[in-house]
Amino acid sequence: MIKNGLFIKYIGVILIGPLALFPACALLAIVSALFGYQPLKNYIDAILFSAAMVGGSLFYVYCALLVYGVPISILLKRFNIFNLPMVLLASVTPFIIIIPMGWDEPIRPLLLICFGSIVVAIGCWYTRLLLFKTKKINQ
Repeated sequence: MIKNGLFIKYIGVILIGPLALFPACALLAIVSALFGYQPLKNYIDAILFSAAMVGGSLFYVYCALLVYGVPISILLKRFNIFNLPMVLLASVTPFIIIIPMGWDEPIRPLLLICFGSIVVAIGCWYTRLLLFKTKKINQ
């Protein structure tokens, strides 16, 4: 069984990690505004729109994290391959499987969801590093 303090840290990782979507999508909105996907004068509107989209989709992100992310993390730890490259690979594996099965829609939404999946994986990874950091005393 997980100790109480350790359990709270894992809950912190689950709650804080997906919030990395806010700065990542704001940066994506700025880049898309600068390179012509949005009119340059409306880049603040694009940032606010992306923040609203991320805020609205956090419910789905947290559900996916609990249903897919947590079990995959447990499996990776169990097989002693819990490292950042394997976590990133596990986060995009569903999308790699979906494409050959017959994705008929435009590829942009799939790439955007894949980008969000990678951002959430990196956010959870570095939140875990931050929360589980141990202080060493130099003697």
